[in-house]
Amino acid sequence: MKVISLFLAVCLTVFGIVTGTVEGQPSGKAMTLKGAETLCNLSHALRVVSAEILKKHQNATGMVDKFREWRHRHGVKGRTWKAIVQGLEKIGVVNGSEMKNVKKTYVEMEKVMNNMDNALQVMDASFLDIVRVSYHVVNASLSIGQVLRDLVVLFEKTKDEESKWCCLVKEAGSSGGENGCGSGGEGNCKYEAAEAPNKCNMSFTEDNSDDGILSVLKKYTANREVELTADNSTKCWIMGTEKVANGGPGSFIVGTTGGFVTYKKDSAVILKSSDMVRELIKNYTLVRRGYESITKQYRDVQPTLTSFAKHENKLKELLTQSPIVRRYFKESGKKRKGGEDEDDVIDEEGFKMRKQHAIIGLIFFAEMLVM
Repeated sequence: MKVISLFLAVCLTVFGIVTGTVEGQPSGKAMTLKGAETLCNLSHALRVVSAEILKKHQNATGMVDKFREWRHRHGVKGRTWKAIVQGLEKIGVVNGSEMKNVKKTYVEMEKVMNNMDNALQVMDASFLDIVRVSYHVVNASLSIGQVLRDLVVLFEKTKDEESKWCCLVKEAGSSGGENGCGSGGEGNCKYEAAEAPNKCNMSFTEDNSDDGILSVLKKYTANREVELTADNSTKCWIMGTEKVANGGPGSFIVGTTGGFVTYKKDSAVILKSSDMVRELIKNYTLVRRGYESITKQYRDVQPTLTSFAKHENKLKELLTQSPIVRRYFKESGKKRKGGEDEDDVIDEEGFKMRKQHAIIGLIFFAEMLVM
């Protein structure tokens, strides 16, 4: 992944023939409505991408953790029951027809465990894809989205029927009223950054679905020019670094510390989003597919987990129908302080059986049962 390129590729670069030096008051350019929308729509899309990837990451983590916890907890029971069933079959404590039902019930229990194992294998692979992408993309897209958002500060507060552009900073105590901006007189004026809107109320329908997000991003797979106007009557300007203001290349910055960007005639501002957006689409698609894969496994397997307890209860019922086994459970329970339930008895004895690999162990277990 090109993490660094995510930060470097989205920059507003000045193109055109620039000669001489900037003298006197800035001869800047304000954004038009179209120019502001160009930045604002991408800003909104980037911030939504960041939020959606983070949400998918958190939800995927929850589903995977629930399955891992279930597998860990029930895996012990599964191995215990396997040892018990195999041990009972070898020592012949349960008669043939009953043993057949016991084995059949355990096979159904084992299917639940196997389905869980297969689901976790798929989910872990998909989750790894999400983790690889999310930490980098979330931070990068959020940061870039914030920068672009700050470039359309006060847009909704300044645009009206007569003013079709955006004021990014305003001079403290400006005489221009609510929408007034400082003229930037040779850097002697003090400016205050306007509060950035959380959302942009632009001419597009907000769609935070995966397809909606991708449709907005695809509009920025080619570099786009930010439309400006040389009409200085509103005293509204675009902010940037001093190097950019003097005609040099550079990236725009958040408007809390920068000065006014001044452009000579025929200069242009290009939103170089193509590389960054293509990489973002690829990574977002990877996260989306991984999340859909995890969701599908969770949706398909989760409803089947309740059958594990049903099969376990049936095994208990089948085994305790045998007088010898029932007597064994009863006597084992009496030996315990307070008398544990059948789950405790089964867990402990199953653990013992797993340690008894030799036939002597099985014979010893049989002797315990018939005591």
